[in-house]
Amino acid sequence: MSIKKASDLHFKYVKNTTELREAFIKKCEEFGIPVWRDDDETGSYLEVFAGECDHYNEFEIISTDDLEPQSKELFMDELIGIPTETPEEKEALDSIESVGVVGWKNGDECIYRGEVWQFVSLLSNEYHGTAVIFCLETEKIKQVASASLSKLETTQQRKDRERLASAYDLYECGQSAIKCIGYEEFNSFKNDDCAVKFWLAIVDKTNYRKEPKS
Repeated sequence: MSIKKASDLHFKYVKNTTELREAFIKKCEEFGIPVWRDDDETGSYLEVFAGECDHYNEFEIISTDDLEPQSKELFMDELIGIPTETPEEKEALDSIESVGVVGWKNGDECIYRGEVWQFVSLLSNEYHGTAVIFCLETEKIKQVASASLSKLETTQQRKDRERLASAYDLYECGQSAIKCIGYEEFNSFKNDDCAVKFWLAIVDKTNYRKEPKS
């Protein structure tokens, strides 16, 4: 959803969690929409309503447990989406993506420190090294170095990783059987071209696969 004016937020709501609350109030403040002065902020949701009967051009944020039938939920990516204000800025951002500096689009799943997040945006073309990411499960948002993000595995990448892990597992079993002391760690093993080819040949011949840890 594109939020361009105060009325776009009418009958829009968010769950009353810390991260969503802060982002929702900040977005509303951009259009001069305040929190209702008597609101105790303890409801399950925050929703934008028209003000008093004589002032339907004004809006307020209300804490509530009862949503209106026509109300629609907003999510973090809609609240913090950074619009391109000018054709020049759009051209600058497009040129960054075209040369592969970014390689991400809003909504892309990404890996950050071993966990799956959702890419939201770059902060700006001036700070293209910093990305905004969002966790759907916890509703947390972070600003991180874009270089710290990685793509999810493709099916082929997963198969290759599991095949190599199986080869190393057999290698460990063989070294242990002959009571070899100090055999290679995995990172050293995978860089040993001869050992990798040898044990992968056995994996492929026997269709052996390492059992995943329970």
